Amino acid sequence: MGQVRFREADTADARVLWSTKHEAIDGLVTGEYTDAELEAWTPDSGAISDFRRAIDSDPFDVLVAEADGTTVGYGVLNRSEARIDAVFIDPEHSRQGIATSVMRQLESRAAWTVSTN
Repeated sequence: MGQVRFREADTADARVLWSTKHEAIDGLVTGEYTDAELEAWTPDSGAISDFRRAIDSDPFDVLVAEADGTTVGYGVLNRSEARIDAVFIDPEHSRQGIATSVMRQLESRAAWTVSTN
């Protein structure tokens, strides 16, 4: 895998972000969640429009992680709350430090948001 790069999401990313979340949840094999919890957490295809709205919404920063031109994960910062709302990594790219990098990027943005308000 090449170097991971970060960029702001745009509405054209909605479907791949939905897919990334779906794959990440399907890839959970920890036994820590019940089937009902996983099902409730897994978005149906109707959620793609929710992704588009979040990407276009001022309170949210949606950060895409890419390697070799492929989306490998994403994270969401709720700027109005200075809170990280989501981090999902494609299971094929897990355990490579991508989630940690996404978290650091979002934490840095949250700190900047708090310091400028």
